[in-house]
Amino acid sequence: MFVKVYLSLLNGLLKLTDSELKVLEEIVWEFHKAKQLKQEQPYISQHVFSAEMRQEIRTRLSTQKEMSIHSLNNFLKGLRDKGVLVQREGYVDIDPKLYPTKEVLFKWKIDE
Repeated sequence: MFVKVYLSLLNGLLKLTDSELKVLEEIVWEFHKAKQLKQEQPYISQHVFSAEMRQEIRTRLSTQKEMSIHSLNNFLKGLRDKGVLVQREGYVDIDPKLYPTKEVLFKWKIDE
């Protein structure tokens, strides 16, 4: 639940479609769970983007009809194109701003 709200708040800046946002929620949730288990990169990315995890994500996202592997790959490409998924040396990471934290701070600057 927290990841969904967190990403919904950030989506004003990210400008993702509803479907892209749902895929990203699943990915960020898996990153979060791996971080909680004290896992490090590149293991996290290898786990999250493995064939088994992709299948699990597709299953969780399939509501009325099954999401194909091609559809998921298209969503992942769109997230890479929008800079949400970042290519690192030897692995794919999520943008560091998307790692869930316990506290979110907004700073407003109002020009008079």
